Amino acid sequence: AQKGDTEAPGAAHRFGYAVARRSCWLLLKILFRYKVHGAEKIPADRPCVLVSNHASFLDPLFLGCATRRMVRYTMYASYYQSWAHPIFRFLRCIAVDEKSTLAALKANTRALEEGACLGIFPEGRITDDGRLQSPQQGALFLAQRSGALVAPVAIKGNYQAFPRQAKLPRCSQVQVFVLEPFTVS
Repeated sequence: AQKGDTEAPGAAHRFGYAVARRSCWLLLKILFRYKVHGAEKIPADRPCVLVSNHASFLDPLFLGCATRRMVRYTMYASYYQSWAHPIFRFLRCIAVDEKSTLAALKANTRALEEGACLGIFPEGRITDDGRLQSPQQGALFLAQRSGALVAPVAIKGNYQAFPRQAKLPRCSQVQVFVLEPFTVS
């Protein structure tokens, strides 16, 4: 990651993120009748890991708009350096080498130690058929190592809205359910 990608966002960046988040929320509300249940359970001022199912390319938007906090995501460096690099940099995504699990864990632990809210899809990839896949253990390891809260999140309707094989999103209802956060001993 480059220096500007990892440093804490300043006031102007936080304002820009809030405006972008509100604009995306409005668009999601119109296109997908977007609803969030339990957003108040996400801690406002301490490190947390939002763990969610992953059935759509739009899941980072669905998850990010569920809270007023800036949600940071980890992604492969090859995706990070794509045409969307300015967007990923603005969102303070954490770019990691695909071959280095240890580097990814260290980068995410460092972000949590700085008080970040991480969005993680433990399945590791978007499902092909809409069914939940076996989770990887990185999210729980990070929470245990850093002492961050884990907030389980279920996104319902995301597969119907924009499945992996679709070329365009479909207008169907998407709901986000935030469950009770917990710590990992």
